[in-house]
Amino acid sequence: MILITGGAWQGKLHYGCEITGYGKDDFTDGASCGSEDIFSARGVYHFHEYLRRRLKEDGNLDGNGLVNRLVRENPDLIVITNELGCGVVPADPFDRAWRELTGRVCTGLASFSREVHRVVCGLGTLLKGEGPAQLLLLRHGKTAGNLEGRYVGSTDEELCSQGIRELREKNLPPVQAWFSSPMKRCLQTVKLLAAGEETEGSPLIVEDFRETDFGEFEYKNFRELSGDPRYQEWIDSKGQLPFPGGEGTGAFRERSCRAFEETAERILSEGWRRTGLVVHGGTIMSVMERFAGNGGDFYSWHVGNGEGYRIRLCPESWRQKRIFAGFERMDKGGL
Repeated sequence: MILITGGAWQGKLHYGCEITGYGKDDFTDGASCGSEDIFSARGVYHFHEYLRRRLKEDGNLDGNGLVNRLVRENPDLIVITNELGCGVVPADPFDRAWRELTGRVCTGLASFSREVHRVVCGLGTLLKGEGPAQLLLLRHGKTAGNLEGRYVGSTDEELCSQGIRELREKNLPPVQAWFSSPMKRCLQTVKLLAAGEETEGSPLIVEDFRETDFGEFEYKNFRELSGDPRYQEWIDSKGQLPFPGGEGTGAFRERSCRAFEETAERILSEGWRRTGLVVHGGTIMSVMERFAGNGGDFYSWHVGNGEGYRIRLCPESWRQKRIFAGFERMDKGGL
């Protein structure tokens, strides 16, 4: 659960979308929703208005009971509420009771919440928690085949001297654990990037992060494939056809995303705040197409060797909707 509080018209809903990756449609309006809606909603804004309506319906509303039920039935809820504790004490008895109820309920929710934020003028201050987990999703360094524009899939080649030199020049933040494809070029990349770091497993190998098998196209480049009608047919399909004698594109993307989901779940369960994943270009494109949430197609997520994305993973929105809280492109120089 995440609790976001602050004054009226301070941009709390927009801020809630920014830190979770949710859209405004993922939040129900507490000023008008049904009394049971918040127990299944992804998020609720105007929560203070929800409490006002409930108190009007039941003057003896049990605030502690409401907190306990929310915690039990909807622990991933994002709660956005106005701060009511400041200013002149209301003369109206009902308004005083409403303000007290809101304060007590939000205090209870804050105690349970993984994060508590206060927003002023659209700027949030983290009062409790550590913010989203950070994942570095990186493509391995260059190989000889990459330099020659070859389709390097199942070929288990090592990094070339240029790739090694470029990786040594990168400046990345330290991480707590590295995950890697089992292929040599990825394992070597981790070794270079993690030099001197003490990390869990060093690295933890994920078999299904391996690159696709390009079949009859394996380790060939477009010059060598020019004139092959099967290659032209594959090009005309915009890469949607299976590789002749190789792995189907749909199967590859599914296993890549499934492997990422399992890895993300482990990262969250272990409580790691900063992790690095070294994989292949196709793996990155599959993951970003599925989970980035901005509608980009597979090829729009292409990155060069040694490049990738820094991903923010919010446990609540990841569990509820399988989306990233946010991401940033990382260039060859690091951050």
